Amino acid sequence: MPNRLNDAISRCLKDKFSTEGTNCLKFRYDVKYSSEDDSRRIDVRYQFEKANEPSTKQGTNCFTAVVKDSTSDASNSNEFTMHLVVLPQIKEIFKEHNVIWNGHVTKFGVENFYFKDNFMFLEYQPSGNIAWSSLASSDAKTVLRKLAQFHACSLVYLKKISIDNIISKTSPLLANNEVETRMYAAIKTIEAYWPEFKESTTKMRSCVETFRKRLTHLLDRNGQTLKVIALGEPYMKNMHFRCQTNRYGNPERVEDVLFCNFKNCFIGSCGYDLNLFLKTCLNFDALTRERYKLLHCYYEHFSATLKTLNENSIPSWQTILDDVHEFEFIGFYGLLCEMPFCQVKSDLPKCYILGDTRNKEIVPISFEQEYEIILKTSHIEEIFKYGLYRFNELRVWNSNIDWEGKQENVDEFVKLNAPIN
Repeated sequence: MPNRLNDAISRCLKDKFSTEGTNCLKFRYDVKYSSEDDSRRIDVRYQFEKANEPSTKQGTNCFTAVVKDSTSDASNSNEFTMHLVVLPQIKEIFKEHNVIWNGHVTKFGVENFYFKDNFMFLEYQPSGNIAWSSLASSDAKTVLRKLAQFHACSLVYLKKISIDNIISKTSPLLANNEVETRMYAAIKTIEAYWPEFKESTTKMRSCVETFRKRLTHLLDRNGQTLKVIALGEPYMKNMHFRCQTNRYGNPERVEDVLFCNFKNCFIGSCGYDLNLFLKTCLNFDALTRERYKLLHCYYEHFSATLKTLNENSIPSWQTILDDVHEFEFIGFYGLLCEMPFCQVKSDLPKCYILGDTRNKEIVPISFEQEYEIILKTSHIEEIFKYGLYRFNELRVWNSNIDWEGKQENVDEFVKLNAPIN
């Protein structure tokens, strides 16, 4: 790997920065890994030597980039497709319709800095992460604006372009063998910690047993009605935030957001992304009091973008509500398996414990041990309990419900998402 990366950096420097008369290139680089978003970054310092010029007059330059390697991780193929094919073609759709928005609004992902021979270097955004582990309502609206615009543009794009074998048609959850194991571990911890949910855990387990079948059925049916490119993992760790800062340089308010991880995107549903975003990224007040307003904010930008792109068939507000309701059980997965780890700045998945002291064995902690640690956090417990009570009211895990035929009107949706007193 280091040799291949070394060669890729050398080619990048020669292709992008060398000039006439350059006869020698020197460079060094450092590789940094982030456990928070699983990214790999390179810091490159380089110097070109030119003929008949003393080396003392030749300065050192540098650049930083995020590295994607399609040979080391098959899931990166989605990112290559999005950056090299889909996002550029969406830009062309903007040009066709003379879309004139603020510059940051039409940009969905970071720029592709260089691509060749299975390596892609993406523009590094040094100030993209924020210290908050969850979003207030005003900041969530900014993210939902961008998510709505991305979904709407992808809907138009999918109607214009043949996408056979270009973008995955399968949710990444269907390819994840640990989904059920982690969900069962969460349910086991719920039984141990909160006896009030003991009666519901049997139904939760039944929901886990049919999880893949339900998801496959819904995505197949949805693909014939409301088809968009879903991000798959719309979590804060996969977003770059541009914030307004106070006089001390600390972020105060999110002004714009870029999506910086497309490896789990697939042809899916608005409701899929929305349920995961709402369950994993909101603070308690926004989740319990602003859910309906946030969904309406999403729809306003979704429909407005489609109108701007001259789309004739614009899904109704009720259609979006139905889609969100149908994918509530994805929110159940998000609550159990993603929210606790998105809402806490933690390296828990990387933690290890001392096993057999005689052999000095170091082993990864189990899923159950992760939950035992993290569910003791007060704000996590608060969100977790609220979500479980709400899912129980919605009967998300009730196997006797005819999910294919159930509809939800706006009045019922408002009632189920009304602020708590």
